[in-house]
Amino acid sequence: MTIFGIKQEDPLKHVPSPNSAKNPQQFELVLTPLLGILRDRAASGDSLKKFAAGHATVPGGETIYALAQCTPDIDKQNCSNCLKESVSEIQTCCGGKQGGRVLKPSCNLRYEVSLFFRSTTDSLVDIPAPVPAAPAPKEAKKKSNIKQTVIIIVVVLVVFVTIFSSICFFFRVKKRRVKLEQDENSEDVGLVEWLQYDFETIRSATDDFSNANKLGRGGFGAVYRN
Repeated sequence: MTIFGIKQEDPLKHVPSPNSAKNPQQFELVLTPLLGILRDRAASGDSLKKFAAGHATVPGGETIYALAQCTPDIDKQNCSNCLKESVSEIQTCCGGKQGGRVLKPSCNLRYEVSLFFRSTTDSLVDIPAPVPAAPAPKEAKKKSNIKQTVIIIVVVLVVFVTIFSSICFFFRVKKRRVKLEQDENSEDVGLVEWLQYDFETIRSATDDFSNANKLGRGGFGAVYRN
């Protein structure tokens, strides 16, 4: 039951086709704008008829026939809103299918891959081709490649300098350590040499090993004072 002049959305019925489109992605690229165009045409109708039908062909695929209709008692805005919501519901219930229908008390939206309405009401709907993404400019790509090359060179140089510096530091520390060890050994040898005296020197210093200069005995023998 429809209340005159008021958009009614319940009860609602979805009727999807059991068959899938050959190329669902391409199919949707044609179906969505087709339904949008027919929605606007139907909403622009007068108080006697708010109806639009037409078809569009999927590149290398099927021809889609679609119909949009509102009860003539509702105004343009309500008709547009009702059909707009139906388009969204078509995508939900019937996405990728060769046919689908959304029935409401105030509006009706349907599409199929075969003609299901009077041919006299049919018309070819021109669907704008999707705008392909603009390719990246060659100059920008060239600059990007140069930038990447510079970054790689800088990174390699930094790594090389770091490794070279580490090696130099290692050998410098090692050389210093060896020198310190050599100096310590030289001091020990000098001390040993300094403590060595010949027999005549010792004999003279102890007054020919005089008992008057004898201090006592140690582990290596008698100890004398100088």
